[in-house]
Amino acid sequence: MVTVRLPLLKASKPNLDEARAQYLREGVWITRDAQDSLSRINTQAAEKLALEQAVNPVLTGLARSAAKDAIRQNLAIPLQVAGFRNATEDVLLDAEPAGS
Repeated sequence: MVTVRLPLLKASKPNLDEARAQYLREGVWITRDAQDSLSRINTQAAEKLALEQAVNPVLTGLARSAAKDAIRQNLAIPLQVAGFRNATEDVLLDAEPAGS
């Protein structure tokens, strides 16, 4: 059995792609300064919303499960190729007891 212990997942500042942001400006004329201010405000609101969603318990649970599955799969194939066909992978996050 191979046991891997991962650090706890934690939410950090979202990495938003400003280059792909879309704004509806049709029919309204605003100054460049006002446009820049609105863009900053929208970015801050989007970051806040993304962070709130990231710490949602259901989504956090899905992220933990996906991370553990990905590590398990990335270990399984090399172990099988190396001849350890019956090896099992136990992937844990910090604070989880072994075998959970």
